Parts: sequence; C-alpha cells; structure tokens
Amino acid sequence: MTEGIWAEEKGEIRSAGVVARCAVASQSPELKEPLVTKLREEIKSFGTYFHIRRRAAFAGLLQMGEYDICVEEIAKETPRSLH
Repeated sequence: MTEGIWAEEKGEIRSAGVVARCAVASQSPELKEPLVTKLREEIKSFGTYFHIRRRAAFAGLLQMGEYDICVEEIAKETPRSLH
C-alpha cells in the first residue's frame, strides 16, 4: 500500500485507502499499534479542509474496532464541530 493516501485530498478516496489499511493492520498487532497512533493524531485535526482527515480517521478506527477511541473523541466535541 502506498503512503500517498495520507496526502489524498478527496474524502472518499482517502477514507477508502485508510479503511483498506486498517483492514490489513487489524490482523497484525505490529501494524495495528502505529496505525492507531497515526489515526489518533488525524482525528484531532482542525481547519478548513481537515474534516476529510477526521472522517477518514473515524472510519479507520471503526474498521479496527477501536470504538472507545471514537467515543472518547466524540465526547470532546461540541455539536458544531461534529457537523
């Protein structure tokens, strides 16, 4: 898999790439841990175009069954920032 997915600006392509990486990584603890760390950083992204990064991170974490991380991050959000 290419590292280029992290530079992708189209949300559907980025999300599909992240979910694919997560499907593979969920089978291997040595791949999963660094990816979870990366997605935890991505899920905290803020800015004009960063909603794409956040959505992809949520999708990836859900794919790997990391529900607690998603709930933790959603609990920190205001209703406006979840738009």
